[in-house]
Amino acid sequence: MTSEQLVKLSRFFCSHCGASDRLTQLCSDRLLGIGFEQYDHGDRQAFEDYTMEKMISMFDEEVADVVSYTLMLLLRPELGGELGPELVDFAQTWISAYSPLREHLEEVLP
Repeated sequence: MTSEQLVKLSRFFCSHCGASDRLTQLCSDRLLGIGFEQYDHGDRQAFEDYTMEKMISMFDEEVADVVSYTLMLLLRPELGGELGPELVDFAQTWISAYSPLREHLEEVLP
């Protein structure tokens, strides 16, 4: 899969999931920026050759980053007071969705 094909799929996925235009564009920019530099192998993406264990480990790390960055935003005085409840809700949504998904991934691994 080329980076351009991956971006097209990403845009479809974002649209299907109700992502904002801003988030959809951010995903595309990352795929064609740092993602291109790190993962593009011409007609293949690096992840296409990863083991499922490696993919899930990388997924775990990214989810942990989202939760950690949310906490860091919450701890900033200029954001924590005004956006505190929204940030907590955001983190709770990620955490509550992650746990059963992660368990299911373990069940389907060979």
